[in-house]
Amino acid sequence: MILFGSSLFSLVFDALGGKTYITDLLVKLPGGYIAFMVASNIIIFILGVFLEFIEICFIAIPLLVPAAQALGIDLVWFGVVMAINLQTAFISPPVGFSLFYLQSVAPKEVSTLEIHKSAIPFMVLQFVVLLLVIIFPQTVRWLVDLSFQ
Repeated sequence: MILFGSSLFSLVFDALGGKTYITDLLVKLPGGYIAFMVASNIIIFILGVFLEFIEICFIAIPLLVPAAQALGIDLVWFGVVMAINLQTAFISPPVGFSLFYLQSVAPKEVSTLEIHKSAIPFMVLQFVVLLLVIIFPQTVRWLVDLSFQ
């Protein structure tokens, strides 16, 4: 149902010119490439805190990809950046879905607050990895590029 609904939304949104409008809006952000990356990461992070992977991948990501293509961004790298960002959002308190899954299998003595506090070091590590991948894009493609030489 989610796939059907998101496909229908995408078709109607595109037919009404929404995808073109969003692409133009994102491409023309003051600051160009950097502004687009900041905006897309913030959007995906906020959505990742409250929504699950499927909704984001079928509705939000297709709205960002045309702008990324227009800005000349490597889509493999962009996908990896979005995946790292989503993984960070999924473990972020207070709504991170991974934390609820962990709570369901944790012993009764472990409180929700303890689980949320324990997620913070992992979030910091994920943000460091996200920054490294953004600063050094070649970290994503080096093995693929190496195998095709």
